Amino acid sequence: MHFNIYLDKDTANRLREATENSHETRNATIRKAINYWLDKSQVKQWPNEIINFNGIDDMPAFESSRKELPEANDDPLA
Repeated sequence: MHFNIYLDKDTANRLREATENSHETRNATIRKAINYWLDKSQVKQWPNEIINFNGIDDMPAFESSRKELPEANDDPLA
């Protein structure tokens, strides 16, 4: 796929320096940047095993274990 992009002077200079320093072509550098952005901006989702998990029938509720915890101290630094 071919397309044109227009960069401001500062961005174009930074891109030129980056490609010179990496010894890659400008297109290779832009491809890497786009792939990096796509990987980082992709919406993350829990695996289907987690989404579809309905719990374990004979396991006590999580909240039931709170009775065993000591009372909270009024002094948060204690």
